[in-house]
Amino acid sequence: MRGGGRSTIHQGMRAMFVERLRAPLLKLPPGSSLRRSVLRRIVGAAWPTYAVANKAGSKEIFLTFDDGPHPLYTKQLLAVLAQNGHKATFFMTGRQAAQHRSAVTEVLDAGHRIGSHGSAHLDWEKASKRNRFKDYWRGHKELEKIVGSRVKLFRPPHGCVDLVSLAAAFVLRARFSMWSSDSLDWQLQASTASMVANVKKTLEPGSIVLFHDHIVHNHEAQDRTQTVAAVERLLQHVEELGMKSAVVPLRGRNG
Repeated sequence: MRGGGRSTIHQGMRAMFVERLRAPLLKLPPGSSLRRSVLRRIVGAAWPTYAVANKAGSKEIFLTFDDGPHPLYTKQLLAVLAQNGHKATFFMTGRQAAQHRSAVTEVLDAGHRIGSHGSAHLDWEKASKRNRFKDYWRGHKELEKIVGSRVKLFRPPHGCVDLVSLAAAFVLRARFSMWSSDSLDWQLQASTASMVANVKKTLEPGSIVLFHDHIVHNHEAQDRTQTVAAVERLLQHVEELGMKSAVVPLRGRNG
């Protein structure tokens, strides 16, 4: 289908989402907790998940990796995860996945889960809402084409939560997954020790932890060696606490 056709589809989906929200939301004051509650009920699974609600006695955390896959660092992370049977979720950009299809296959073959993370990882402060929506849509469909099945998780670049990303999750029928513990491994001054320390501050059963197996648009931060080392060290700590890393669930209540 040519670009004009896709544009019509995108406009129709946005219109459907906005129309479904308009009537109930216009009756409520902006920023109110009730307005937020109504929006959450309408979008359902498209509402962002920041942590996974704990079942009694559960000792799982959920490692996630953004911006990949990367032909070297994704493979190294898979090796670290495999040492003691840990699982993780990889939020991949469509462009990276298209360039490194074998890495996508390796992730899935090892029993991990994938989610979409846009196509070109657009800067939400610079890109128009229309272009962001199209990028979210394109990245998701690029990933589905590569894996040959539905992709059921979505995370917007930069963790941008607004009506555009909510609309994308809604029309893609994907669970909107965020994070509760951030390693801040994308920062240029980040070290293995600082990454682990950052995660430990908020780590608990049910935590969704953010790392990166690749960094888009920042050539100075391409080396993920310290991230790999930090994940290995963090998992040692996790095991000492009697916990395990698992894939982000597709269903279940938010924490």
